[in-house]
Amino acid sequence: MSYELELVALAVVLYLYDSTVLLSANEAVFICAGRRAWRVSTGLRGFLVGGRTVCVLNPLVPYAPCAKLRWDLCAAGPTQPANETWSIELPKLKVVAPWVMAAGLALFILLPLGLFTSLGVYAILTAVAVLYGSILVALVLLRRAGLLRSMSTVKYMGLIFECLACPPFGVNIIRRVALMSKVNESLLGAGQRLLTPPEWSRVRAHCVAVLDRELLACDDNAPERLALEAQRARLSEQTTPS
Repeated sequence: MSYELELVALAVVLYLYDSTVLLSANEAVFICAGRRAWRVSTGLRGFLVGGRTVCVLNPLVPYAPCAKLRWDLCAAGPTQPANETWSIELPKLKVVAPWVMAAGLALFILLPLGLFTSLGVYAILTAVAVLYGSILVALVLLRRAGLLRSMSTVKYMGLIFECLACPPFGVNIIRRVALMSKVNESLLGAGQRLLTPPEWSRVRAHCVAVLDRELLACDDNAPERLALEAQRARLSEQTTPS
């Protein structure tokens, strides 16, 4: 295998790695599919790494912000007021979507053209300039737009280093930043609030299945069994959002 092919393969592997999220049984990823549209991914069923489900985000849409949400399997109800602002703030990250797409095209289209065609060094130099230039512009715009308010200067500098040292991470910068955000809202509450009825029904069925698995693994006299059964009953009785 030539070093050119190895370089491109490494870029693809690193990009897919950075697009992969590991989910516990009570977690899911909410993905912004449009201005007000959200989808949910619960990962690859039966594909576990370290006891957690592998969730590979769509590699063709690095501009789609996403967030990891969780829910308490044994909760009797909301324990604290939910902060719903995350679903308004994360879509704002799309302000750098054109720069993310430019970086992706430079890395996965223009650079291979330079490596494997007669375009040669001209395409390679152009790809490198567009790739690093787009990543830098995206980082500056995110900072100036106030979309990294919760990120300290040290973390911001670390993000710059990661994205420039490993360009596939830079192409994925919107999702990297979005997944760093802390979401103070239950998966169940967010599902009822943001999802379409068919999507919420699918997520609710997934949550019921999770509870069923927990109940099967739970001893009859275990203290958490009653809480799990109560949660399952509440979830089964919930209606889809109108």
